[in-house]
Amino acid sequence: MNTPTCTNCSRAAGPEDRFCGGCGNSLARKCLHCGQSIGFDLAFCTTCGAQAGTAPTTAKNEDRRRITVLFIDMAGFTSFSELADPEQIRTLQHEYFATLREVVRQYGGVIEKYIGDAVMAVFGAPVATEDDALRAVRAGLEAQRVLSRGRLGQLATFRVGVATGEALVDLGAAHDGGQAMVSGDVVATASRMQSTAPDGGVLVCDITADATKHEIDYAEQPMLTLKGRTTPRRLFLALSARLHRRDRDESTPMVNREHERGLLVTALHRMIRDNSPQLVTVFGPAGIGKSRILRELARHAERIPDVKVNWRVGHCPPF
Repeated sequence: MNTPTCTNCSRAAGPEDRFCGGCGNSLARKCLHCGQSIGFDLAFCTTCGAQAGTAPTTAKNEDRRRITVLFIDMAGFTSFSELADPEQIRTLQHEYFATLREVVRQYGGVIEKYIGDAVMAVFGAPVATEDDALRAVRAGLEAQRVLSRGRLGQLATFRVGVATGEALVDLGAAHDGGQAMVSGDVVATASRMQSTAPDGGVLVCDITADATKHEIDYAEQPMLTLKGRTTPRRLFLALSARLHRRDRDESTPMVNREHERGLLVTALHRMIRDNSPQLVTVFGPAGIGKSRILRELARHAERIPDVKVNWRVGHCPPF
């Protein structure tokens, strides 16, 4: 039988002792896996079966997912800083970073790091939404609008790069400007696009533009090979957010939704037949096709003979 020893002062204790007679430290021996007490004569925990004295291995809390990265930096501020008072520079920098933190937070992003005057924000991590790319582009446009109207707008210009791609996300990393949270080529791409963007512009990659083309007006730019790359890319300059969404090109058929579509069509025809309102709630996770099935119902309503259905759609932006 093992003799209990105080972990604080190494004094030997009796088998019935609960506290050390030398320092008063608790002599309880606990399983590092489940937290239950273990007798000193036991090699394994009788509650969970783990070996006594061994700590559980911590699995990496990482996730591979598609995210959108935004980089923004100031241009022309260095020349001003050469002549300005350090306190004035610090005041303007605080104003700059505070503005960006508020804009990024408004659109659901997280500031991952500060690099000099540059700021990197992530959309889609740690929490992913179905419109992360749109949030990032709108955040870039809003940042340009707000910063250009402030005191900094008279002293510097700003460049924004936005890229969408796959990354490895560390869900356990500290958020908002501390520990690195995402790793992947998309980070370097967004940074290089920022350095290529025109002053006052928001330059986005083709993946981002394709995901947001119904909500954002773009001007396609000449093909460009980014620094350190060998293949030219299609790039787009974001002009403005649209007040109304463009109709989507849905040439591909909707599949595996016959039952749900049938329920909606039945409710629509019941409304027409009985001249009475029908309430249907459609819910499901992001990207499952809720908006698509409603557009399919609207097309069906247009094809009903001798009936005119006034179709009204309301949108509540999440930002």
